[in-house]
Amino acid sequence: MALIFYIADCPFASFEEQLAYRLKVEYRLPSCPILPIADSFLRFRDGYRARDVSPLAVINTIEKPVLFIHSRHDDYIPVSASERLYKKKPGPKELYIAEAGEHAMSYTKNRDTYRKTVQAFLDKIT
Repeated sequence: MALIFYIADCPFASFEEQLAYRLKVEYRLPSCPILPIADSFLRFRDGYRARDVSPLAVINTIEKPVLFIHSRHDDYIPVSASERLYKKKPGPKELYIAEAGEHAMSYTKNRDTYRKTVQAFLDKIT
C-alpha cells in the first residue's frame, strides 16, 4: 500500500493574487488594467483564466496529509499564502515557518530544523 502525502514548500494560494502582488512589488503597478488584459490573453491562448489556478480554492478537497513549509522572510511569495492554505485545509496537516531564508531557501538556511520537521511529519503520518 502506497502512502500518499504532500509537502508544499513556499506555495502560492492564488495565481491571480500572486501576479497582482508581483506587479506591485516589482513594478509598482496596479493590477488593473494589466491583469484583465493578461487574463484575456491566457483565456484566448491557453483556455484558462488566472483565477482558475487557485490552490486555496481546492485545498479543502485534499484529504491526504500536507506539510506546508515557508520562510518567514520569503521575498517572492508572502508567508501568508502558506498560512491561509494551512488554515483552510481540513484533516492532517502541519505548518513549518522557517526563521531564516528568502524564497525557496527554507532548506538551505534551516537544514537541521527543516530535516527534523519533515522527519517528524513522516513519522506522524506513517
